[in-house]
Amino acid sequence: MRIKGIFLLTCGLIVALVTTAQQDSLVSDLQETFTSPKSNKLKLKPRIGLGMGTYMFMGDIGSYEKGYHPGTAQMAFNIAISNEITSFLDMRLYSIFGTVTINEYSSDRSLNMRSQVRTGGMNLSYNFEHLISSRSNIQPYVTLGFESFEFLSKTDMYDANGQQYHYWSDGSIMNMAENDPNASNASALIRDHVYETDMRELNQDGFGKYAERNFAVPVGAGVQFLITDRFRGRVGTEMHYTLTDLVDNTTSESAGSRAGNDKNDRFLYSSVAVNYDLNITPKGGEPMPFEMFGDEDDPALAMIDMDSDNDGIHDFVDKCLGTPDGAPVDEFGCPVDADGDGFPDYRDEEAMSPHIAVDFEGIALSDEELAERYYMWSDSIPWKTGMWNEVYAKVDSDPSHWTNQYSIQVGAESEGLTQAEINAILSLKDVTALDQMGEQVYVVGMYEHLPEAVMRKLELQREGINGEVVKQDEGRLVSVGDEALAVEAELVAVLADCEVIGDGAAHFRVQVGAFRYELNDNIFAGINDIIALKGDDGLTRYMTKSYDSIEQAAVRKVELLLRGFVGAFISAYRDGQRIQLRDTSVRIKAGAEDLIVDKENSSIKAEKVNFTIQLGVFSEDIPTSTLDVYLSLGDIETNMNNEGNMSYYTGSFQTLLEAEQKLADIQMSGVPEAVIVGIFNSRIIPLEDAKNIKPEKLEAVMNNE
Repeated sequence: MRIKGIFLLTCGLIVALVTTAQQDSLVSDLQETFTSPKSNKLKLKPRIGLGMGTYMFMGDIGSYEKGYHPGTAQMAFNIAISNEITSFLDMRLYSIFGTVTINEYSSDRSLNMRSQVRTGGMNLSYNFEHLISSRSNIQPYVTLGFESFEFLSKTDMYDANGQQYHYWSDGSIMNMAENDPNASNASALIRDHVYETDMRELNQDGFGKYAERNFAVPVGAGVQFLITDRFRGRVGTEMHYTLTDLVDNTTSESAGSRAGNDKNDRFLYSSVAVNYDLNITPKGGEPMPFEMFGDEDDPALAMIDMDSDNDGIHDFVDKCLGTPDGAPVDEFGCPVDADGDGFPDYRDEEAMSPHIAVDFEGIALSDEELAERYYMWSDSIPWKTGMWNEVYAKVDSDPSHWTNQYSIQVGAESEGLTQAEINAILSLKDVTALDQMGEQVYVVGMYEHLPEAVMRKLELQREGINGEVVKQDEGRLVSVGDEALAVEAELVAVLADCEVIGDGAAHFRVQVGAFRYELNDNIFAGINDIIALKGDDGLTRYMTKSYDSIEQAAVRKVELLLRGFVGAFISAYRDGQRIQLRDTSVRIKAGAEDLIVDKENSSIKAEKVNFTIQLGVFSEDIPTSTLDVYLSLGDIETNMNNEGNMSYYTGSFQTLLEAEQKLADIQMSGVPEAVIVGIFNSRIIPLEDAKNIKPEKLEAVMNNE
């Protein structure tokens, strides 16, 4: 009776809401039916969902001491597919797989049960659209359904050695009954929690071998929310009211202390799910009538009803806006192409071409023209003006030609760049530095096709940056030479009438510092976006990659500050020039430095640099006698370099003077080859770098302190 009442109450609520909605829209529905040339059909737009949650059993076992608390819940999983019936009502087919476990221990009875539960069913979901706007990203819902389920219930009656459990009144588990004449010889057992016994086979209450399948009525509620256009999240809980009381093999008709209550067993399933909209459009489907979006006089929908190209298709669903007046279009607003040659009929000079190989006017190509184009397509150099794009759009079968490694070399470390040249290079978002035989070489871009690289070279020339097209060959940069010159001549001819202007958009970099000396690579360990540029003023600048926003650059600056680069600052670039930050959209505090010319800036925090003593470096196992000497000195640290050599260190000193005093003692102890090196961010750096970062003047101050 309780289940029947809940079922009738929920059905009544849904029917009342549906009836209200139908009455409110009856007049408009009838009007649309007789005036619209298109009928509204049920949309096939299924959503598939995957979820996980917890199963909690509520039955006779455990109810004696309220054992069905949340701690008894176990993992369960569900899969579902749903589809809208109306805008406020969904139909959902689902299946749930899970396990429930319940244990009860008391002075009167000790029972346990584990059941594998598999459920399949259908429910209806109402989203309260009549009370909450359907445009809301978060919608509550209620559900009501009907399902079939299978339960495989077992109990743990025996331990790992096959001995039956006997629960004594003192709470212990023994291998004999408490009233057994030989109970004094009983020994304790430990439950193995292996549920090995079919509860039906025990037949303790005369129920026999009943079917382990039945039906249930799930009633639930929850919230669904929009993640993206196709993904929705769903959080909810459902009470599954079963039509049986035999899931735990215990009922009100069970014998003695095993007797339970007269309620049917239940399952509580709480879950989180993600649904994906498959967005299937029925075959032969037509665009949704605009009347369905709401009142056509609504100002918010005025733009939807526009038809800017007067082709009879509203802009909202027109896939080809701007169709010329009078041009015939299809149902999507696109010009008709009767012969399928890629040229719409309104500008096709040959209405019905015999094949789709046509020229730029839609006229079929002759056999000779087809042969000529094939030879051009198979050649590595396009010799016909205007055809380079088509030729290089193919996938060439010659891997030696298409290396996917074309770039433009714009400078090298050894050249001693001027401030203007440095600014011009840093103004390029896609510039990077490559190591070539120990020298930093600056290249721009990485292109699959040679014409793309040549085009980038021409753009750089217009910005006053000269470069050379190169490609990578087993890690080496090789000039493309005459091949690039030939393509460049064709591009210049094609682009003769084009005017290119700068985009005016600023981008930002973080300058780590400008040093009078070059820094060891270990100083930048873990920082993989640094570009080093050496100027003719003797300063070496260290810059990060380019960022499109000041916020991104600010995050990178903070990361560098935390690493010890306390003098790092942000610089801005636009159209090949370094500009002040105040010339961008950034607001600068009064009195803050906003430079466009570099000055020496040793930005590394000196206090983060220490000194240590390197005892020795070994390419093979260290001799035992040498290791004994090292260990006698105290704490020893080791480090393996990229070549596989193992180095041994001892001590950490804030000043060089302290390190020198310790070095003298170590050399007197029998380690004459020991030397002093620097430490920065737990990385070994050359002594000269450490001395440059932490000068003697600073050390003297630290000694006084």
